[in-house]
Amino acid sequence: MPTIARPSVKQAMPIWTHIILFLGAAVLNLAIFYPGIVTPDSLSQLAQANSNSYSDWHPALMAWLWRLTNFIFPDHAGLLVLHVCVFWGALFYLSRQNPQQSPVWYLMLGLLPFILGISGIIWKDVGTAYFLLLAATLLQKRGYAAAGIFWVCAFIAVGYRYNTALSIFPLLYLFFHIRFRRLTWPLLLVISAIAMVAVYAAVQVFNSSVLQTRKDNPSIVILTDDLTHLSIARQESLIPGLSLNQLQASYSTSINDNYFRLHDKGEPPLSIEGIQAAWKHAVQTYPWDYLSFRLKTYARFMGISLSPPFDLNKPSYSYWEPHSFKSTDTNRLRILAGKYVRGIAKALPFLFTGWFWLLASVLLLAASWHRRDHRNAGLAAALSLSAMINLLSYLLVANAPFFRYFYWSVLACCVGGMLLAHSRSRLVDGDHTG
Repeated sequence: MPTIARPSVKQAMPIWTHIILFLGAAVLNLAIFYPGIVTPDSLSQLAQANSNSYSDWHPALMAWLWRLTNFIFPDHAGLLVLHVCVFWGALFYLSRQNPQQSPVWYLMLGLLPFILGISGIIWKDVGTAYFLLLAATLLQKRGYAAAGIFWVCAFIAVGYRYNTALSIFPLLYLFFHIRFRRLTWPLLLVISAIAMVAVYAAVQVFNSSVLQTRKDNPSIVILTDDLTHLSIARQESLIPGLSLNQLQASYSTSINDNYFRLHDKGEPPLSIEGIQAAWKHAVQTYPWDYLSFRLKTYARFMGISLSPPFDLNKPSYSYWEPHSFKSTDTNRLRILAGKYVRGIAKALPFLFTGWFWLLASVLLLAASWHRRDHRNAGLAAALSLSAMINLLSYLLVANAPFFRYFYWSVLACCVGGMLLAHSRSRLVDGDHTG
């Protein structure tokens, strides 16, 4: 008896139905957060966008894009609309690439509490994750148009957050591997590394030459935290112009963001040159104290409680909760969404910690290897490595356990897992993506 082939979901569902489903999800996302939630960092970037004058304290490219989108959308809603469209557009395209899966799974992925929760906050971490996702969806699509959009997305993602240059490395490797299959893996590694550096350099040139970005050196925040801790540990002030009592008062408030509390108290005020010189001397003199502090801070960043002052009393979702769901301009949909996110976060707080998603990325990589004959195994592996690298890139620069810092890792793991759940494990004749 002949076997009757089952039509794929994509074949069974008209394209317009597919579009309406994802368009409806995007509209719901916008309705919950419109016109976009802004925090002090966001407001600083919006001021730069409105004045068309940029500094490197926040990503200048993001502020520039915000300026462009706000010519179209009112208030500060432009970047919210752009981020939401990129996100749901990427999920829509992934769903079309995998016709054997119901689009409902991709719709549900976008509404998971740890993905939906900060999707409407205008942060560089959110935009970075969405542009990286769109770049990843285009990896298996051949053609000049797909390649062009991939590089634009990679450029924007690195422009949003510089450490993303490391996170895109696995995606770059897969990009070149798919298009130049005869190249050996060592050569692909070299080409990918060159491309990674080139993207980062292009962002720097764009910021300095096109946007005329002012240098404010935001790294002073991390260096000041390091010096404050080393001063407390050594019981002597290692920051010129500040007393040990001043450092202890700031440190007792919080181990991070000491720069903002101490900047105006120094005589003279803290400068990047003075802090850099003091930091280099302190790290060279007390390397083990420095490494101990960095490792403890990273453990705290990952959501692992240690002895005070690295105690973690609340999971990291508590940081953005007031900004996202208790704003003065909130609406009924946002209140309902807030109850949904907070309920899951309080019941399952580990879902909002870095260690869980680092573990998830390792498991996803192992699953990709185990199912290496799977049509999406390469992309799932690239996403898992990108998620892992993103989390590890904070080893020496983490300052607080903020969920937004590992938002890309969360999204990459979820999408990678969804791709491996595809019902067809092997490519068959005539099968292709796109």
